[in-house]
Amino acid sequence: MPRPLLLALVVILMGCTEVGSVPPPAATQTLLPRRPSTPTATVQLGGTIVPVETAGPSPTPPVHAIVEGDTLLSIAIRYGVDLADLLLANPGVNPRLLIVGDSLDLPLSGAQGPIPSATPVPIDMSPVACYEENEELLTCLLTASVYGEFAVEGVVALVTLSDSSGQPLMTEPAYAPINLVLPGGRSVLVATFGPPQPRFSTASAMPISALRASGLNLRYAELDLNIEATSISLDGDRARAEGRVEVLNWASNRPVALRLVVIALDENDVPVGFRTWEAPEEGSSFDFDVTLFSLGPPIERLEILSEAPYLP
Repeated sequence: MPRPLLLALVVILMGCTEVGSVPPPAATQTLLPRRPSTPTATVQLGGTIVPVETAGPSPTPPVHAIVEGDTLLSIAIRYGVDLADLLLANPGVNPRLLIVGDSLDLPLSGAQGPIPSATPVPIDMSPVACYEENEELLTCLLTASVYGEFAVEGVVALVTLSDSSGQPLMTEPAYAPINLVLPGGRSVLVATFGPPQPRFSTASAMPISALRASGLNLRYAELDLNIEATSISLDGDRARAEGRVEVLNWASNRPVALRLVVIALDENDVPVGFRTWEAPEEGSSFDFDVTLFSLGPPIERLEILSEAPYLP
């Protein structure tokens, strides 16, 4: 099978494929019970998002003057701050309409110095689906697809809950559990809302940034992903994927952080759940066994993503 540079995307149709004896995998996942879903709306790319709750800056915060080509993500990376903290420190800023010459408050003092320039690229986002996992946690999922000839890193969006009149109630950033998306591929984005959760009618998403990836051979190891068996329960409330993944260029002796992400999709291609699996630090070939539950509608099919960035 082709050996992509890093991200292996496997689309698996609903059903059950059985194989011969497979040794029990070394690592399994902790499972979450299925929870009822909350109806949501199609992604909306326009408008101004204003978070309701903010963690304001310090009395004399350092600032960054916006220049052409800046994004919130690139600014956060430059100064070594969390993107969520940067968003909360600047609640009145529209991430898609940064104005050259304006200033942003930085939640931490002291810059880490400039970084190599990154080129923003467009992404296509699915509708947002939100699920109540328990009384204190609301999880919102969507997918981000990349079109064109360039791999993309750092895909981030803002998910906003609004009332029936369209008034924003609460906003949280949505991050991808896997960083790299190859051309033609996609990843799942996850936003979580803690208590107190507002009574909302719609959920919408606004992309913050997706940056063109470069120097992949120097930063990611090549993987060989082999799916040995998959199954989806008759009622579609759970699914399982088993297989083996190997780091091909382990001879370099550079440590890697190997991670798999299994995405569960419903019949409308909307994400209804996901699970992550991380390999132990030692070794170059690993068996995996991942079971995941639907957070809402029945699971129709699975997608499996993988990456192995080199560690410092």
